Amino acid sequence: LLDARRGEYAVYDIDFRLPPLVVLELDTVTGRTRELAREDDWRRVWLDQQGRLRLALEQSEKRFRYLYRADDAKKWVPLDTLVKGATPLGFTVGGDNLLGARSVPLGFDVNGKVLFIATNVGRNTFAVRALDLTTGRLQSDFEVGHDRFDLIEPTALTAGEVLRFDPHTRSLAGVSVSTARRDTTWFDPGMKALQEKLNQQLAPLRCELREWTADRTRFLVEVWGPSAPGGFIVADAATGKLIRCGERAPWLTEAKRNPTHEFDFLSADGRRLAGSLTAPRTPRLNPPPVLVYFHDGPWFCDSPLFNRGAQTLA
Repeated sequence: LLDARRGEYAVYDIDFRLPPLVVLELDTVTGRTRELAREDDWRRVWLDQQGRLRLALEQSEKRFRYLYRADDAKKWVPLDTLVKGATPLGFTVGGDNLLGARSVPLGFDVNGKVLFIATNVGRNTFAVRALDLTTGRLQSDFEVGHDRFDLIEPTALTAGEVLRFDPHTRSLAGVSVSTARRDTTWFDPGMKALQEKLNQQLAPLRCELREWTADRTRFLVEVWGPSAPGGFIVADAATGKLIRCGERAPWLTEAKRNPTHEFDFLSADGRRLAGSLTAPRTPRLNPPPVLVYFHDGPWFCDSPLFNRGAQTLA
């Protein structure tokens, strides 16, 4: 241990190589596997919707770059070399541009000709754009973003569930974002109208369309709230009928849970403060003490879901 008060900090080196990344194909009928790729310097791969290996995140010491392979090619090339235009999209990442203008791959369209990316090139926040892989240019008619919020964590090299594909047509159905609350931009007018209707009908609980039938008449809807673990319901779009089909932690009844209240306001100096306050249902002290919990760093956001840790502390 070193004395941080004298400006000394502990330093350690990793003297072993990380294991190789192995990509396997599993036949769920026979149980047999087939090795598709094995690379020492890969950290993540992306497949297109036909199951073809198309993208890889390669690491060389402290620098990362995204590699691309066309569906009919065997050679991998830096994704940066495909981009046409005067402004680079930043598919090579290091300490010098991690917080600068760059882009992160998200996934392919149904035909594998378009790569959806999260990018902050030319704007202040990360938005979802579409890169045409045949021309190397961004599609001018597709951009989903927010002026104040990033659609991905700004220091991420990969992103989670941002793109919402239709399981039947494999087309892009919506884009999800988790900021002060989790929300999805649906492209289909009917799904957008249903989401808005359920938001009003189930308030103050939150909800999100998770799956649906091919004719989009029945939807599996996830329901949650700051004070409720939530669960799932089936919504009939034609009749408006809601059928509850599953509860999370049903033993945590409302009488046992501690009430959680959300707040979102501007301070006197114009700064926005947003969060939630979980009050003890039966406080042992009056007034009860306040425990303030900050997430780790300015680039992260606590998920606006039922918080088991806050419930336990309360």
